[in-house]
Amino acid sequence: IALQLFIGWTFFLIERRSFQGLATAIEYVDAIGLFYIVRASGHVGKKRLQLWEIKLLEQSEMHNFSQHFDFYLYGDQLANYEAEKGHVKTTWMLFVGVVLMFTYMVYIVRSLPFKTQASRRILIRSLSYKRRSGEMLCIDEVDNTEKMPAPFHEDYVYSKSEGTRNKGLLGERQFKEMLLLAKKALNFWNSLQVLLTFMAILSPLLACVTLFAVLGWLGVTHNSVMSLIPPLVLGIGVDDAFLLLHTWRKNAYITDGAERMSRVISDIGPSITITSLTNVLAFSVGTLSPAKVMSLFSACTAVAMALDYVFELAIFAPCLSLTLRCEQDVGVVHKSNDMHSFWWHYAKFVLSKSGRICALLTVVLLYSATFFGLQKMEATFDASKTFPVASPLKRSIDLFDVIYKQYAPINFIINSSPNFTDPNDSRNFLGMIERLESRPEAYGRERTLFWLFGYIEFCRNEFGVEMSIDSTNYSLSLDYLDRFAKSHIVGEQNLVQYHLDEKGEAVIDSFILTIIYTGKDGWHLRAQLTAEIREFLHDYAQYNITTFNYDSPIFDLITSINKELARSVVITVFSMACVCFVFVPSIVNTIAATLSILSISCSLLGMLSWLGLDLDPITMVNVLMAIGFSVDFSAHTCYHFYCYERAHRATLPYGDDADGNFIVSGNSRHAERNTSAKAEAQLNFILADTTEILAGASTVFCMLPLFTISSYVVRSFAKTVCLLVALGILHGLFIVPSLLSIELWPRKSTSKQHPTDTMSKLDGNDSNEGAPMI
Repeated sequence: IALQLFIGWTFFLIERRSFQGLATAIEYVDAIGLFYIVRASGHVGKKRLQLWEIKLLEQSEMHNFSQHFDFYLYGDQLANYEAEKGHVKTTWMLFVGVVLMFTYMVYIVRSLPFKTQASRRILIRSLSYKRRSGEMLCIDEVDNTEKMPAPFHEDYVYSKSEGTRNKGLLGERQFKEMLLLAKKALNFWNSLQVLLTFMAILSPLLACVTLFAVLGWLGVTHNSVMSLIPPLVLGIGVDDAFLLLHTWRKNAYITDGAERMSRVISDIGPSITITSLTNVLAFSVGTLSPAKVMSLFSACTAVAMALDYVFELAIFAPCLSLTLRCEQDVGVVHKSNDMHSFWWHYAKFVLSKSGRICALLTVVLLYSATFFGLQKMEATFDASKTFPVASPLKRSIDLFDVIYKQYAPINFIINSSPNFTDPNDSRNFLGMIERLESRPEAYGRERTLFWLFGYIEFCRNEFGVEMSIDSTNYSLSLDYLDRFAKSHIVGEQNLVQYHLDEKGEAVIDSFILTIIYTGKDGWHLRAQLTAEIREFLHDYAQYNITTFNYDSPIFDLITSINKELARSVVITVFSMACVCFVFVPSIVNTIAATLSILSISCSLLGMLSWLGLDLDPITMVNVLMAIGFSVDFSAHTCYHFYCYERAHRATLPYGDDADGNFIVSGNSRHAERNTSAKAEAQLNFILADTTEILAGASTVFCMLPLFTISSYVVRSFAKTVCLLVALGILHGLFIVPSLLSIELWPRKSTSKQHPTDTMSKLDGNDSNEGAPMI
């Protein structure tokens, strides 16, 4: 008896002979695929399976198994193993990011007006300009001498103007004391600088450590994607530290520590709350992602964001009060005219007609690039995105792609079997098969695996019984089904589930039907094919058919990503709008913030397409993160314009010192000046500039090391954050101010102001300027 075996799911890229008469028509086979289903239960079983697969992988990389062929393999445990490699490198890059963040924070915090900073400047100038052989220190050649340490006031200084000397020359003993004093002053200044920097970074890191500790107690498995949580929380969490630090310096005129801290918390508390709450809400929506890994990542990040919010207020904020006794008096605050002039002219340009035209052109160009970027973005996903590019599994994935172009089977599980003894029911079911085989992607009846075809052949060869399923001459009996199902090949495959009734006749419960299609190019087309077939099966709901493929979970992600992303974006944006309206109860400003969020998110998605990213679950979570993060930028400008509408129009007195520096008096707070609506809008806009830029730069510094990791997940994450910062600053400091200032433009100015007069309110202490800084 001739036995026919289907080899289409084993031999691939076959070259056939052009002549007949030989034992086989196959010339050669380029690839042979062997598919194994291994059962590994429990942690120990999975660990043994992973070790076994790793040893096979190491042997395959040597390429010396046989002189006739090389072999490659792929499995879930190997994919997890390769993904863990990327996780280890991400952890190291996190350390590098922390170092960069620490360095950047030291550079920023060094500008704090500590007393020891003035002493440091005096000592350095003195030691640099004076001879060490005993030349005296001249009080007229240094500034802020009233803040010099006590020994300099009496013993070691003289005044040229008075022509008098105190206790003589700066001798060897005095010079050594000066060096010792300088060293102590520098060390004290550095210790405060390091303290604030360390505590600013400690809060988000402590939030991450707490999160992973809780996950350990709950027994949640750690995956490679979760290694992205620390740099994300660190980049976003430090923003809150900048806000607290900026508001602390803004209220420097308050000498009482408790009162000053109370003012800082009341001012900045709502701002930190709205940014933290929106981030938590955005990642909470991300838990709806159809990918379990990304859903877990979103949930963990949301918890970490909430913990960071608590730690920033409970740890970093109290540390600011430690610097109170070391700050300079704020009666005289020097500001740079150059910086003031720059921001003044920039704000004037943004709020001008030319600025609005430039903003409009920028929006048109941005949306044009976004539109074409979205047009070229495909909804797709493949397993190679989860492990490094240099992984040996990349070669296996490439081979699978070649195989899937030729061999893309779809398994149909018929849970409610038709009655094959009923010609009408059988014809209906067989008609369904013919329609599935007639699709352009199908090979036809030649590569359809249906047990009924083998059963008819089995009855003819074994028992000489002729059966037919033709529509004109239908004749079928299931009397021999029990023997057929227990035969060698069919029995092992377990293709048919049946039972014997009381009469001993076979009754079919369920069975498997396999139709082989061409996979074409890409996962997107395969997923689309699967979706179309599922839609087609709705016409045959009476058979309760389930489609199955080993890649079905990925297909489900690809086909549902558009709807899931749209639903998640709508939910997230609506939540953000509600939160914004609670803290900024203005319809105009809330609408502007909401439109800005949508603009940043859509622009981000389009720009990511130009950077080579696809529309997949990874991008979906990145976009949801962007929505929550973009609120930080939008809320800055919208909140300040909202505060402008409520604030009294008053400015601080101004004047120039002997050096030409602009001075803001911290004690004269009741002088009033007429201020135009346009100037006030400029002022409220300027109040947000440095904090927004500094916070964005800190996030970028934390993301830079991640670009060295050759992993799609990690790099797409870093690209998203850096691009988001750029788009956020563009909207927050250019597009949104131009939009919100339209209603201010018709108002006429009643007076002209000195540019530095308006800029001085950056550090002013007017009672009307206590609005929270976002």
